[in-house]
Amino acid sequence: MRARTTENLIQDVRTQVGAPRDEAADGMLSNSELLSLCDQELEGEIGPLLISTRSEYWLRTEDQPISVGKASYSIPYRSLAMGLRDVTIVDSAGEEWNAIQVPASERQYSRQAPRGRAPFDFTLEDGKVVLLPTPTQAGYTLRLRYYATPPKLVQTTDAARITGLAYEQVPGSWSSLLLAANANAGDTQVRLVDISALPPASEFYIRLTEGATTEAVLASGTTDTPNDAALLTEMLANTYQVGVASVEWAPVVDGSAIVGVTLAASASSRVTSINSLVDVVRGGGMFDPIVADVPVTSWDVGDSVLGIDLSSESAEVSTSPTAISEGGRQDYVCVAGETVYPSIPAQLWPTFVSACARAYCGAVGDMRGFETATAILERRKRDALGVMIPRVDGERKRPIPRHTPLRRGARGWR
Repeated sequence: MRARTTENLIQDVRTQVGAPRDEAADGMLSNSELLSLCDQELEGEIGPLLISTRSEYWLRTEDQPISVGKASYSIPYRSLAMGLRDVTIVDSAGEEWNAIQVPASERQYSRQAPRGRAPFDFTLEDGKVVLLPTPTQAGYTLRLRYYATPPKLVQTTDAARITGLAYEQVPGSWSSLLLAANANAGDTQVRLVDISALPPASEFYIRLTEGATTEAVLASGTTDTPNDAALLTEMLANTYQVGVASVEWAPVVDGSAIVGVTLAASASSRVTSINSLVDVVRGGGMFDPIVADVPVTSWDVGDSVLGIDLSSESAEVSTSPTAISEGGRQDYVCVAGETVYPSIPAQLWPTFVSACARAYCGAVGDMRGFETATAILERRKRDALGVMIPRVDGERKRPIPRHTPLRRGARGWR
């Protein structure tokens, strides 16, 4: 599959308008200026087109626990136009109820909901969802579905490409284990002779470093790797190169979700600042983040390993660490709210390029080029919609919701 990063976008737009593909040779718009125009087209032209298909592109879900005495809950800050697709209430048994929106001018008339419908109504106040009446009982969850604002487009030089997973769910503090000469291998090798510093086998990790290479972390007794006495036996039997090897251990911390990702040598310093928030954006043709708004916990300059905390309360999207390292997808670490991959399906790429080309021509005063790009854009929009609608190509069965204001009764299909 062809890569579709912002670098490819810049080259495709310059090609369509007949401008030099090199930024310096163009002399009209810099790459950053062009990407700024592309951001505007993504929100103003492509976004409405995507949402009009009602195919749920850019749709996300956020759950917020409902607290006793608390009526106001924040709309996710990435929500497009601070809008919501729908608002539902989930009870402790997992039943989901559609909440009814009450105009702000009529909120004083809202009362406890009768049986057969959501236990709360809601109204909107600026960037808040306000539940009516104020909750007096725990055990409910507010579920918000919303269309996400597309992240800002940046060049790949402003991000960092992930080359692998260095470790997962491991704290950043490691301690060395004692190595001693191996009499059977001469003076060129050593072996591990002392493991007395280790806690019980279910509570530690092991890693081996030889020269500039750190081997995959060996976890002993974690939930992912059953406690295996053979691991310690193998450690004691192995030999390592003198002067370039080290064997280290670290305690397993309950609830830890620190992930170490190895970055390419060209990693931007914009994403390596401790405590800054980053997104991990997915390559391979997808356009959603793997994780969003996660804090940087460490930056190992020598090994180019970035530590990020997946358990942070600020994390908007949750995932398992291994999801970051699947295949060779060209995943990137970006500053939170930025991406090197335009958030569109592949079928819209030609349409998006044409929209950006039209914006380019308008910005440089090329009216003839503007008209040509507009004609190409309209044709490509029609072609794209023909492919994208419907997104699921087949007869749809419609669920009859159990909990709606219009009915009470059994769930079914029609």
